[in-house]
Amino acid sequence: MKATPMKLYHYTESGLDNVWLRSGYDVKTFGDHGEAVSVQDEDRLHLVLARSIARQDRRLTGQEFRFLRTVLDLTQSAVARRMGYADYQMVARWEKAHHAAPPLVADTLMRAWYLESIGDRPLTSRIGERLAELGQDAGAPERRIFTQSDGWEAEGAPREMAMA
Repeated sequence: MKATPMKLYHYTESGLDNVWLRSGYDVKTFGDHGEAVSVQDEDRLHLVLARSIARQDRRLTGQEFRFLRTVLDLTQSAVARRMGYADYQMVARWEKAHHAAPPLVADTLMRAWYLESIGDRPLTSRIGERLAELGQDAGAPERRIFTQSDGWEAEGAPREMAMA
């Protein structure tokens, strides 16, 4: 008997278009009314995604920048003020360019703010140096997320940069 391949769920509810869940979700069918998907422990899922994004070894995309900002519960105006911009429109432009990279300084600061918020102590200069080495490429590979007995895990996530 042939094994049925596991169906992946394209998890776009996060605002990221490159996340696929291998497990940790349930699909319920409501007759002619369609289906509904329930994701287990969505807060923890977002923490795993955010940490994976903040520590990835490539530049952030606009979508990833927006995701980290929303996880931090910051408005575009608050981010603009923290970065020294008078108007939030600059931040809005970075986020609307879904797959383009925000400026290096914005990328570095957003990662540092997030990592510090979870108790990780990033070496901000190391983040900036590594991102400068990487150049402007901000391609967004697929992220496949699944549950383990102890919670959410990222499968095949982009290589993480060393923070030490």
